Amino acid sequence: MGGSHARTAASTSHRWLKCPGSVNACVGIPSPGSAAARQGTGAHALAEKLVMAKKSTATSMLGQKFKFKYWDDGKKEDCELVVDEEMVQAVDVLIELVNSVHVPGKSILQLEQKLSLEFLKPGMFGTGDVVIDFPLETLHVVDFKYGFTPVFLYDTANWVTDEHGNLEVFPEITFESFMQA
Repeated sequence: MGGSHARTAASTSHRWLKCPGSVNACVGIPSPGSAAARQGTGAHALAEKLVMAKKSTATSMLGQKFKFKYWDDGKKEDCELVVDEEMVQAVDVLIELVNSVHVPGKSILQLEQKLSLEFLKPGMFGTGDVVIDFPLETLHVVDFKYGFTPVFLYDTANWVTDEHGNLEVFPEITFESFMQA
């Protein structure tokens, strides 16, 4: 997980919606990662690996070292964490949600789906952590939040901008799930 971010990414919309000049002002300024960001990225990577492997639980990973890629200030670095009980529980909730909604052959499961937000601002995009599409019927989008700091749905511009991207890319009925672990 991780990788490129738009200059006006949904994940930084809390800043540039309040101060549009910050987009240009931040160019070239280092943006180092944090322990919380690394932990959240690790949880996302673990969830992605287990969902893709069609696992029903993360329990087998408890106490194991897990390696993943993390983007720190535009550079990819190798990271490792030991999977603890809290992470297993959070990832299990996501796996259960995916397994309860996704119907192979009827729905399309996509992880880390890039969502265009070009209609809001050129070059802008967001990422849906889990997208389960029942074509021309229903769309389920999951925003998986994991880490040290709670994220409140009513106060996240990231969710609002991603939701608009979902509606632009997938015009069906959309259910947005915001999963705080």
